[in-house]
Formats: sequence, structure tokens, C-alpha cells
Amino acid sequence: DYLFQVCTEGRLIVEFTYDDLMRIKSWHMTVRQHRELVPRSVVGMHTAQQDPSMLEQLSKNITRQGITNSTLNYLR
Repeated sequence: DYLFQVCTEGRLIVEFTYDDLMRIKSWHMTVRQHRELVPRSVVGMHTAQQDPSMLEQLSKNITRQGITNSTLNYLR
């Protein structure tokens, strides 16, 4: 496993119920921009090995608009 860093900028609006439990009534999240950062050492390692399939895999986004699959599944 490699350490990739994802930086996401956005706005989260949460509306709560007006009771003692303060439960979430609704929420809305807007992603303004995101970046996926791959360490140069990872890219260099696969460039040196001349592994085109791995380089193609690294060039694909690992998130969906800056949100990981596990986070998306949790929010559904």
C-alpha cells in the first residue's frame, strides 16, 4: 500500500431537529475543488520498472470528486 493524500475543499451545511436529541434532519455537501497527491517515489519506482499498466492505474483518480468510496458508502 502507498500513502496517497487527498485534499478536498468544500462546504457542509447541516440542519438539526429542534428537539432534545439534536438529530440531523438534513445535510448538503458541496465540493469546490480537490487534489489527489501521489508521492514522487511511487511514480519514480514504477517509471524505473517501466510498468505501463501501473502508471495508467496511478493516473486514474482514487476518489470521486474528492470523496473516497468508503465515505460515499457511509453517507448513503
